[in-house]
Amino acid sequence: MLITVASGKGGVGKTTVAVNLAVALAGLGRRAVVVDADFGVANADVLLGLTPRNRLHPEVLREMGADADEAGVWTRAATASEHGVTLVAGIAGVAGAADVSARARDRVLRGVNRLRRGADFVILDAPAGVGESVLEYVTSADLALLVTTPEPTALADVYALIKCLHAGKRLNALSARVVVNEARDGADAAMALTRLQAVAERFLGVRVLGAGWVPRDEAACRAVRARRPLVRMAPGSAGSMAIRSMAKWIEKEQCVRIAGLSPPSSGVVRSVFAALFPRFRSSCVREPLIGSQLAEEADATGR
Repeated sequence: MLITVASGKGGVGKTTVAVNLAVALAGLGRRAVVVDADFGVANADVLLGLTPRNRLHPEVLREMGADADEAGVWTRAATASEHGVTLVAGIAGVAGAADVSARARDRVLRGVNRLRRGADFVILDAPAGVGESVLEYVTSADLALLVTTPEPTALADVYALIKCLHAGKRLNALSARVVVNEARDGADAAMALTRLQAVAERFLGVRVLGAGWVPRDEAACRAVRARRPLVRMAPGSAGSMAIRSMAKWIEKEQCVRIAGLSPPSSGVVRSVFAALFPRFRSSCVREPLIGSQLAEEADATGR
């Protein structure tokens, strides 16, 4: 299953969500790979505490001939982490790397599809913004998480991303969902999502769905400084619990509907999954944390 994590602007915690979601899914017994496709400013390795020897450069892929060892390039760029996930690191600090050509994008997606054969989840950390690479990576995903914060500028930019996807007939309301990050509480997240839903419904005729919210958490800042995933460094923190809850929703709902994955091998998770599985149907997916549901969840969890 391919999950693309995107955002309308930088600085909203997109990579933090992508990396921690991958680690949380690995904690559920799933094989997870992170592809850092934010070329030029790729930094997922920092959050995983890794120092990759090799990094993926899209234009190197573009220039490769038909007889080249393309699979070997991806293999050399892959680094296993102690947190149960593998990272395919993107190039960083190279001028022009963010300007990915159409041929290079095709090669990136071809490599991602190759990774999908050996992993339960491939999490692609897309560049921020509304560029063609972002739109194509979102369109190619089984599930796209569009990360924003409650700030007006972030909401305006994620709306711009939704608008561009809609204009190109690339928006699938079931597979593209919003994550409200760094919310003060459930009510703050609910207000942000409701505002976004209202604007999208009014001007685009699109119903925007939510995938969850992550509270503002000082532990997240400490985890970044320590170069460790939040869900490992502070598993009991509010942010960590929110991301793990999102991972469970993806694992139990989305992967059954889209990818048809079998229950995980972990004994406890397997028994929970087996108990809940009869309630799931591929044609009917629950819409998590939409509008007032966000506030209701906040009240129920005491956030």
